[in-house]
Amino acid sequence: MASVDEKTPEPKPTKGKGPRALIARLRSSEDLREFAAQPTISLDLMLGATEGNDPFFARITREHYAAVRAPHPKLPVIRRGGWGVALCRLPGTFDAYFKLIDGSARRNFKKAERAGCTFRRIEFNEHRADVGDIRTSAKTRQGEMPADILTGEVGFNTDPPSTTNVHDYPWFGVFKGDRLVAYASCFIAGELANINHIYGHAEFQDDGIVPRLIIGMVDYVYATYPYVKYFGYETYFGAAESLRRFKRKMGMIPYHVNWVLDGANPTMRRAAAEPAPPKLELPTGPDHQLVYRLRVSGTRPLDVVQGAEFHYLDGPAVLPWIRKAALARHGRGLVRTIAKLATPSRQYYCVTMGDEIVSDGWVMLGKCKHYPIEPDAALIGPTWTDPDKRGKGLATFALRSAINALFLRGYDVSYIDTSTDNVAMQRVIARCGYGPPVATFPRTD
Repeated sequence: MASVDEKTPEPKPTKGKGPRALIARLRSSEDLREFAAQPTISLDLMLGATEGNDPFFARITREHYAAVRAPHPKLPVIRRGGWGVALCRLPGTFDAYFKLIDGSARRNFKKAERAGCTFRRIEFNEHRADVGDIRTSAKTRQGEMPADILTGEVGFNTDPPSTTNVHDYPWFGVFKGDRLVAYASCFIAGELANINHIYGHAEFQDDGIVPRLIIGMVDYVYATYPYVKYFGYETYFGAAESLRRFKRKMGMIPYHVNWVLDGANPTMRRAAAEPAPPKLELPTGPDHQLVYRLRVSGTRPLDVVQGAEFHYLDGPAVLPWIRKAALARHGRGLVRTIAKLATPSRQYYCVTMGDEIVSDGWVMLGKCKHYPIEPDAALIGPTWTDPDKRGKGLATFALRSAINALFLRGYDVSYIDTSTDNVAMQRVIARCGYGPPVATFPRTD
């Protein structure tokens, strides 16, 4: 989505791009597994919030929605922007994001600061000469640069200013002294902040200018656009390996996205403060369940159990990699498990050690038959851990990993319940960050 020229030229196809290259990369077991394990999310562009803003923002929001939902020109069975969208689910604070990204990205950020590089939002037209110098500083980047980028005159930006903090199209720059050495544009639409155009001067790349630019943009997003949940940059699997590695360093992973043009966004309706949990008189005896509720603002660190591997299944695609373990765990019930996973509201997670599932649990999205939960919350349970493997931290590792996986899928609120006499599970729940019970209900089984 261009805002400088009538049409921003795309780089010419190279051997590292296109459907054939994508299929070639997906031949490896690890890439296939990464493709199958993509979190599925809904991402709201909040078109309705453009009312009263300049019509430009409604137009580019509709254009983005149409572009990501259009069939791929060479793989028409999939949407252009449905699978493999490179996104970072932003945690609650910028400090949490900074800790989330790879250590090398943090070091490059600090390296740029030591080199005297500064970041700020820019008026594009004031820096057109520097933009032209940046563009022509390298003939190849992720492939050969188009001729009109290398030789053409830098166009004049006519974008109007936004009047809200829900939609925008800002430009940003990194400066060394008074010289612009890297620049980027960012499309803001509801829950999305997406890099659309980014270049760094080849002469200053070793100063860490591009990580400085991206981290600066994320910091600006936190301070300015309260509804943004995901920060991204184009696609993941279609990129060259070097670019994929760079995106991972910046916290971006591939997502399967269900795009929503104008949904009933829960963030805009939600009060700023969480209500205080009710004070309960807890029943005694094993005939009641205790209900716990947790809201998280980001992923949390894990105490990894040696030899344990976590798997989250929001569909049956990951099953081939745990087929032997799943068959041993579920036996004849594996068909029923697959059928549950085929429904949109049921998901499953497990921890494997070798070819054995040693802990697992189910997730129900947006509903519970025993007590009300929010439509954008997740219910975890029932859960199970192999009795012969208990005492090793597996239940805690599994539940914390599931909470992190749910956050990456857009679910920051989760519920879980356990019986009043299951003290061991109550301890696991507490270790995973849940507070006191918020409700109880009588058991029926």
